[in-house]
Amino acid sequence: MSFTCDTKMRENEALVSSNGKYRFYVQPSGNLVIKENSRTMWSSLTANIEIFEAPYILSFSPLGELLLRDKNKFLIWHTVNGDSFKNTEKIEDIRKFSLILSDDGELYIEDNYHNMYWSSWPVRLYNQHIRYVEPMIYDISICKETIRNKYIYDLFSNPNIYNYYEDPDDSTTYVRKYYVNNLLPNESLLSIYHATLNVTDTEVVFYYKYKDKMHSKELASCSKNSNVKELKLEKNGLYLYCNDNTYKTIAMVPENQKYYRLSIEKRYKMDYPDLMIYNTKTKEFLWGLNPVKFLYSVVPNKTKYGEYNRIVTANTFTTFDRLISYNGGGNHVYMSNSHGLELSNSAYTEFKSLSLLDDNFYINDEIIIKNEKNMELSYDGINDKLIITNDADTLWELFGRKKCNKFISSDENCNTL
Repeated sequence: MSFTCDTKMRENEALVSSNGKYRFYVQPSGNLVIKENSRTMWSSLTANIEIFEAPYILSFSPLGELLLRDKNKFLIWHTVNGDSFKNTEKIEDIRKFSLILSDDGELYIEDNYHNMYWSSWPVRLYNQHIRYVEPMIYDISICKETIRNKYIYDLFSNPNIYNYYEDPDDSTTYVRKYYVNNLLPNESLLSIYHATLNVTDTEVVFYYKYKDKMHSKELASCSKNSNVKELKLEKNGLYLYCNDNTYKTIAMVPENQKYYRLSIEKRYKMDYPDLMIYNTKTKEFLWGLNPVKFLYSVVPNKTKYGEYNRIVTANTFTTFDRLISYNGGGNHVYMSNSHGLELSNSAYTEFKSLSLLDDNFYINDEIIIKNEKNMELSYDGINDKLIITNDADTLWELFGRKKCNKFISSDENCNTL
């Protein structure tokens, strides 16, 4: 059998010695064997390894290596050709490899000059092989294989930018990350937080655990007459594409061709996992099922939407939200999951949320101002301070520039209540 990109051995196929005495084949258990009638002469010892799934296929790399993989293209066993490690000579162009089963029952790999590279007989010099007990994706790069990872934890709007060369001057050091930008029917976005995003033939559903109970939320679905084609993270949002050439918009974000990531997050100060879009360059969360808000003001009993269907007015300013300055050229204050309330010049780590509810002002769950009507929280970017006003009166200020020991102070020049 020749070593080419198209050469495969499946479970119902075999290589037979010319005298008909020996057979080499792939068993349904994932084991490679050489049989003399019913007697096993050699085995790869790869039967019934729990993490791998049938059917199993033996591939013949043009580099002169055998690769046994499961249905997910996880590598189980392969022979070793030391000359292929760097492959600076492009051996696939100058040597042609063959797999031979001799009349003595020896399985071996040789090139067109009859040099031996591997043998099933342990007495031979070249009999090395590697077995795997953990899932590892392996593609035959010179065959330009396209492989999807079974375990998908992130979607990237441009997956290829995360591949890299360990040595930029050495083309053999290329590292593929196997990232994808879509989920196909019956695939899932996984997490370590008891939460998954499942794509079925008809819909996309987010499942998450909160207070020891599983909850679900349908994001989008295709019509009864059209199944799902794919869920895809694009440069400007998250979309469900259907087979009838329609699509459903799940999330909209500013157009950015490279740096968006969709993942399931459960960060410090979050009560339960959330599906979120993150900019890997600016390190900002831009969208979540639990909405990430881009606020211009915080007021009681009012929600207003702006560009990209973002919430720009609400009664709560909480983790991952921004409160944009009304006078400061786009400056904003940010509620960080790690550092709390981040003003331009300082941070208050104890802050988790600021809320105006039922004529009360809350920091986290504690009432700070009680029974005041028509309150509004805004951010003065020029002076780097938060302000709560009541019609024409200023009720509270929180400064970022001033070195204050407390976030509530009787000093009229420092965080006055």
